[in-house]
Amino acid sequence: MQTLMFFEAEAVAVEAAKREAQRAAECHQREAKQAEKILAGIHREKRKAEEEAAKSHRRFERDTARRYKTPTEHAQCDIRGIAVASAILTVAAIGRTAMLAARS
Repeated sequence: MQTLMFFEAEAVAVEAAKREAQRAAECHQREAKQAEKILAGIHREKRKAEEEAAKSHRRFERDTARRYKTPTEHAQCDIRGIAVASAILTVAAIGRTAMLAARS
């Protein structure tokens, strides 16, 4: 092993310090880039959740407006329409029976 003169040792130490500083700077840049990606992902997820909540709210408002415009007496599907028509006919039949019973 060779011993270095003080000025050579100083030059070697300076080079080692430069390499260490460069390595630390590169490491810091990688960590900053990773943190930036993580934050971007968090912001993206938050934005998606907000958009989904807004979309759900718009759907709810649209559905509420539709239900307000279309009363339950006006059925939109056959099953519901049949049930409502059946109920109306039953009430009418009971009413007729009561009227006929009252006349007799």
